[in-house]
Amino acid sequence: LGSNYLEACRAAAHNPHASASLEGLQAVLSGKAASFSLEYPGVEADGRRWFVLQATPLGKGMAGAVISHRDITERVHAITELKESEERFRIIVETAQEAVMMIDAAADIIYANPRSETLFGYSTAELLNQPLTLLLDPEDLPLLLQKFKRRRLGYSDQYELRFRHKDGQRIWTMLNASALRAPDGTFAGSIGMITDISDRVRTEARLRRNEARYRSLVESMHEGLIMVRRGGVITYANDRFCAMLGRKKAELTGKALARFADEGSRKRLGQMFSARSATGETPGAWQEEILWEHAGGRHIYSLVSPSVYADEEGKAAGFFAVVTDTTERKGLESQLLHSQKLEAIGQLAAGIAHEINTPAQYVGNNTQFIKGAFEDLL
Repeated sequence: LGSNYLEACRAAAHNPHASASLEGLQAVLSGKAASFSLEYPGVEADGRRWFVLQATPLGKGMAGAVISHRDITERVHAITELKESEERFRIIVETAQEAVMMIDAAADIIYANPRSETLFGYSTAELLNQPLTLLLDPEDLPLLLQKFKRRRLGYSDQYELRFRHKDGQRIWTMLNASALRAPDGTFAGSIGMITDISDRVRTEARLRRNEARYRSLVESMHEGLIMVRRGGVITYANDRFCAMLGRKKAELTGKALARFADEGSRKRLGQMFSARSATGETPGAWQEEILWEHAGGRHIYSLVSPSVYADEEGKAAGFFAVVTDTTERKGLESQLLHSQKLEAIGQLAAGIAHEINTPAQYVGNNTQFIKGAFEDLL
């Protein structure tokens, strides 16, 4: 008490806050300012703290001022933490590989991160305050309007949405959107994270086309094709194999392969797949003759060439096998064998006749000679 406040400020000339306080207090004391306020740091035993200095005149016709110092450390720390948090999230959003956009209640764009520029081909200046429909594929407008209604109700969604690049190219995206609320709780818009899935969609489309192409190729094969799990259960059979056994796919799929083979071939069939699982030989490297039972009761001869297929981890998951119907060839081979037998019998008969004819001619010729000789003698 009794010390000069202004002199204390002048004594700390090296402290910019003291200089600012001196200037502000003089303005209040001289009547040039109605009030003065200044936030400044102070060093305490437990570390730095923050205060706010406020100065107001005593009143009309009264010289002097009231100066108060209030501790605002918690508020400053909270503001600092908030700024640091905002900076962290700003960095995350600005460097994210996904486009992040915010729209207001009227669906106008109010924020777009740098990735949005790359994804859509528009600059941030071109995007701000523009309706989101500027970027939208017209075919997906009903879907967006439907989802926007849900956003007003506070629901979050994840769904695929198609946009258009500035050059007109279609962009497939996965959109994660959430509602934004104003301080009073009213709907203020929404924020969305947009992931470009165009490559994935195009890859899936190519896979579907390739699958359809190979399925058509497999179904039009002249050989049967089957896929079997490690347990021996059929997971796929093409039309040719079904026709070979005179059965429908529903009769084969999910059933054990061995039950459709002749009893004498079942053991060999199991051994063949088991050995192929161990060796992992390439298709066509090994063939076995397997006899199948047709639905009509007859037998079907075939050559089976199995090969192992692996799962996602590279482990053997089952087998696929090409089955060639050799029944007709077997019939031709049987006919050929029968013809060869008849030919051999004919050759044998001809040889025997020849062997009999030669001594018979010898005997006959000599008999004729003796008869003539006796006639001459007599």
